[in-house]
Amino acid sequence: MAMGRINLKFRALAVVTLFLFVGAGQATSDARAKVSSTPAAPKLLYPIGDRDLMTVRESGCEFSFGPGSISYVWTINSTLLVRTAPGLRGLKRCTIPAKRMSAFHSGTKLTCSGLELQIKKVGKMSSSVEADSSSWPARLTVRQGGTGRRVTLKGEAGVAC
Repeated sequence: MAMGRINLKFRALAVVTLFLFVGAGQATSDARAKVSSTPAAPKLLYPIGDRDLMTVRESGCEFSFGPGSISYVWTINSTLLVRTAPGLRGLKRCTIPAKRMSAFHSGTKLTCSGLELQIKKVGKMSSSVEADSSSWPARLTVRQGGTGRRVTLKGEAGVAC
């Protein structure tokens, strides 16, 4: 008889666990449905690829910003590249005077193809004398003129010569 009570307790525990599991799963799927049904904000920037970089016929010190190995902003000398959409027409190239470009690298706002860009240093800079480069944690704020849309990205800014 004692064995029957233990077996009954295990069955009851299994049923309660099953109800909790199914209920939690339903709540999770309801939350996913709510999240997926809300429209996502349109992207303002897309990653710059190697093919994009090959369109620039300049050499010199390069500056880039992005998370990990992705670049959203890339400059060399007086040329700034940003990508606003996939495909050929999405790559935007702006020519910026040297003083303004240098100020942009240090946190001053810059406008390129209707986008207002600003990079702010948010951490300690590290340098490599051997590689003639430096990098630092940064935050990029992008505003699209006229629409008021704004995106802020965290990443790494860096210069290599």
